[in-house]
Amino acid sequence: LAIGNAITDIPVLLPDDSLIKELDFLLGSMNHVDAGMAAKVWEKIQGCRVQYIQGGSAANTVVAAAQLGMKCGFIGKIGNDSVGEVFRRGLEDERVECTLFTGSRPSGRAVAFITPPNGERTFATYLGAALEQRPEELDERMFSGYDYLHVEGYLLQCPGVVERAMEIAEGLGMKISFDMGSCGIVKRYREIVHRAVSRYADIVFANELEALEFAS
Repeated sequence: LAIGNAITDIPVLLPDDSLIKELDFLLGSMNHVDAGMAAKVWEKIQGCRVQYIQGGSAANTVVAAAQLGMKCGFIGKIGNDSVGEVFRRGLEDERVECTLFTGSRPSGRAVAFITPPNGERTFATYLGAALEQRPEELDERMFSGYDYLHVEGYLLQCPGVVERAMEIAEGLGMKISFDMGSCGIVKRYREIVHRAVSRYADIVFANELEALEFAS
């Protein structure tokens, strides 16, 4: 079972970098955008060659586990829109059981502008409804029947959700894995990350920068 941000990846093939300049993005950058900019990006990509691919750190992890033959589930939050349904269908097509709440904002999406000549990627990521997960939405029934809980660090942006999920999993005797997500997440939520690792986590995923930030 995984819990995380429900994000749909949207690769957009562009003929050149003129749209990147128009949106005032640095070529090759990762940009977290607000609702206003997300709407502008959405408007600009209408008519472009695009794909819609279920994504997100925890969701990608659990899809890989499902492809290896494990019984898998995912908990997240989407908006009441077609992007959210693409995310749901992507998981269901991989035989992942979905517990997807519906938020008030549009579904999370990561638009990846791909430009010639070398396929440079420039991201505009809007988390939207994914940021609306709340700890009181979680209960033991969602966790029943699973042996492992996988949690992504990005979920720390939803106050109390990581702690509540790990608390339920511990009470059910589940093994808990925690992906720190990024060094920025570790730095911003240092106290909670340390508590999650020391009290709950059996398995921790961290790259070198995340581990150094955690140990500093």
